[in-house]
Amino acid sequence: MFKKKECFPMLLHSENGFGLMQVIFVLLVITISFGSFFIGSYYARKLATEHYHSRVALLAASGKINLIKFYNYQNLNGETVINGIPSLYDGVVIDAQALPVIEATVNVTKSTHTDMIVAPYVIFDQVEVKLTWQEPSRSLLNSSLFYTKSLTLREDYFRRQDVIN
Repeated sequence: MFKKKECFPMLLHSENGFGLMQVIFVLLVITISFGSFFIGSYYARKLATEHYHSRVALLAASGKINLIKFYNYQNLNGETVINGIPSLYDGVVIDAQALPVIEATVNVTKSTHTDMIVAPYVIFDQVEVKLTWQEPSRSLLNSSLFYTKSLTLREDYFRRQDVIN
């Protein structure tokens, strides 16, 4: 039989260690791993920040609803009043640490309804508090873009209406 050295004289005598292709492949795998880890952590941080902003907006809207409840607690005629309540329509700071500061605008609407089939003597005021803010983009390449997010919280205030026969 032929010896390895005689057939292929250009081969190295020792096959211990790494070849150039193996080193390049390992570097490529490590680079892709670190890159995907960086991108994944970037998007996870962005989504966690967006979730935090939504939670702050929900708490702020709930506070506005509770403010309406507080000012209408002793209302004798039963109709829910939303005009004249201090700081009800003031903007809400969602994130003071962000640059630029993220602030939400507040829109409060009220409509009166009745369900004649279920109870014709029961009327309810439907109050909606809507917060709208500009959320920074999730894009890694263009973070100067913003998109609009909003949250609406609704509360119904029931009261009895005298039925005239």
